[in-house]
Amino acid sequence: MNLNLSNYSSVYYRSQIESKRAELIKELIYSDSDQRLETLKRLHPEESNLEIKFEIRRAIDDLESAQTERPTTHNDYDEKLRHTLQFGEVSVRHLTLKAIVNNRRADLLNMLRDISSKVNDPYIEAAILKLLSLNPVKNLKEICSYLKASDHRVIASTIQIIGEINNTQSLALVANYLSHPNNRVRSNAAIAFEKSDPELAKRVIEKMAYSEYVAYRSSAAYALSVTSFKGSIDILDFLLTDSDPGVRANAHQARSKLDSKSSDQPDDSIDSSIAIDSNLSKDVDDSKDFENISELISKTIDPREIATLVLKCSQINADDHQKISLITPFLKHENGRIRANAVESLTILFPESKRDFFLDFLVDENNRVIGNAIFILSSEDHCPEHYRERICNAMEVLMTRHGVNGCLTALYCIGNCRDETFLPYLIELASSEEKTVADKAHTLLVAWAETNTAAKSVLRDMIKKNLSIQHSENSSVTAELKDLFE
Repeated sequence: MNLNLSNYSSVYYRSQIESKRAELIKELIYSDSDQRLETLKRLHPEESNLEIKFEIRRAIDDLESAQTERPTTHNDYDEKLRHTLQFGEVSVRHLTLKAIVNNRRADLLNMLRDISSKVNDPYIEAAILKLLSLNPVKNLKEICSYLKASDHRVIASTIQIIGEINNTQSLALVANYLSHPNNRVRSNAAIAFEKSDPELAKRVIEKMAYSEYVAYRSSAAYALSVTSFKGSIDILDFLLTDSDPGVRANAHQARSKLDSKSSDQPDDSIDSSIAIDSNLSKDVDDSKDFENISELISKTIDPREIATLVLKCSQINADDHQKISLITPFLKHENGRIRANAVESLTILFPESKRDFFLDFLVDENNRVIGNAIFILSSEDHCPEHYRERICNAMEVLMTRHGVNGCLTALYCIGNCRDETFLPYLIELASSEEKTVADKAHTLLVAWAETNTAAKSVLRDMIKKNLSIQHSENSSVTAELKDLFE
């Protein structure tokens, strides 16, 4: 990918709306630019959005880790585990691999790669892929290499991971799999293309839905449960009357999933805060001074458009006093998204000596308002003593009363302020039943453990605890196998 580095100048980057900044960061992270690490480090302190800042920090961790990769050390533990995976019974091998993946033991990747070259077992390749996907920035090239795997299940899993990354270069490699003979591979390829080329995805899924083969129709029903395009409901309605009961059951599940999505769109979603406001972008780019943006805000009714304009207020050509006066009234707006964006804009403008102003926003009905307040009241590696109790109370509220979005917001706050006080919260998040939360929390903990003794100790204890739980729940896992991971 050829980057236009002028897009990453401080002036240009800070002038963009958050959806554009998120897009720029994603392009930079997955580019081949020699300057990406240096650029990410420069942009990190300039970014005010919690989620974007978290992704920048995670990419920095991944890239720095790749530069300082430690050589694998061979000891008795390594040899014992290697022997089990290479020469043990298949059932024991698979239980071992499952335990490795569940405990996210990415430190064992080199061993698994070596064993995979000697043992013909797609289960090993699948385990490697799942561990690689924990750090997609560092491992993107290797992840893409599994598109050439001999087992279609491995290919399908690879495409699923690439789709989640949503990188232009990688998606180009997936295009050939839209006509793959295997139904799971084909449906995953269509799902991967849903964001970048919805028309192409629709044509593939539609063709599968009307296929004479039951497996294809069943995969189409699954694909329709995780994609959204015009006409998808009509295709599902057709599958609901399919002659095969399995296809009908999948179609019913997909329809229920889509119905629940349409009726449950919380305004405090982190993801929705980075929605693309394309209809506003031209007007916003033209509003460079105080008078123009004031007029735009006064004429705007749509809360999403107001929220975008409030973010833009911090970048206009005016003195800080004028900007603050323009933004402050929106701190009391009834819409949570607008309040959150007002706090985010003010974090750029308020001097450190006046940060006490944001203490009141640690208590709010919107998770992003709370998260933005925590962010401005903390530094990168320190939670000030005089704010600590109130920030910890706010963290607990996020994790217990705001669902998945609250947990993600708490996680972003911890990622941006790595104070050891927050380690107990990170442990709890890493044990979440919500996979997105658990995976992101564990990845953060692993990165933190590389530079922090307390985090390293916590990670080790958590792995041992997880193995003990798995051992007690699965009697077929022997004590000897448990010992392999301790």
